Amino acid sequence: MSKQARQGDAICIEGEDARHLGGALRANVGDYVEVMVEEDGPYVSQIKDMDRQRVETTIVKRLRKQQDPPISLVLYQGMAKGERMDFAVQKAVELGVQRVVPFSSDNCVVKMDVTRAKRKRRRWQRIAEEAAKQCFRDRIPDVSHPMQFEDLVDICADGTPELMVFPYEREDTVFVKDLQVEAPESAGVIIGPEGGFEPAEAARLVQSGANAVSLGPRILRTETAGMVALTLLGSRFGDLNREKVERI
Repeated sequence: MSKQARQGDAICIEGEDARHLGGALRANVGDYVEVMVEEDGPYVSQIKDMDRQRVETTIVKRLRKQQDPPISLVLYQGMAKGERMDFAVQKAVELGVQRVVPFSSDNCVVKMDVTRAKRKRRRWQRIAEEAAKQCFRDRIPDVSHPMQFEDLVDICADGTPELMVFPYEREDTVFVKDLQVEAPESAGVIIGPEGGFEPAEAARLVQSGANAVSLGPRILRTETAGMVALTLLGSRFGDLNREKVERI
């Protein structure tokens, strides 16, 4: 639906979501469920008819949009092996990112051809959808097609997102709290792969406008560093230090 949904509109839930409602959640006709309508946010909808493959609902009311942070966050994640990448995507969505962008750099253990990258992207997108539903996100974040380090440098130079930071083990004096910036509308977190960034790569990121920051005295795994950096940004500029707004 391209326009805002209204009370009484019919919403059809199909496939895996329909099976999940009737199976694991044991929903029945007459029950109320929360549904997402594209980018228009969450609605309360009542089940009118259902079978194993299809659930017909009718919108009852719109929920107040308050689950996404006021700052648009993007995670640029150096590609990691197996469950580490899955974990990074899942936790980034829980922490409020709007987009996850995998990238390849010199020390990436994972090397992908186009076919494998497309297959992995579908998996990561599925993980993002599941995480968004679990934490009642207003929208489902997008997992972009993997890019090269050179593309990431260009994004930093372009200035969108407004604030770009990357944790770097050789930086030990500047922390997220020390960044001399006004609250930005958008921010990107760049996380190096399992092998970290080469000094030349870190220098190029800084030259392109990214801020090297420290996450403390310990060396963190790639899937942990993203969580910590996003939490620090969310606490300073987002909604991790604000009172919860009651849903209606």
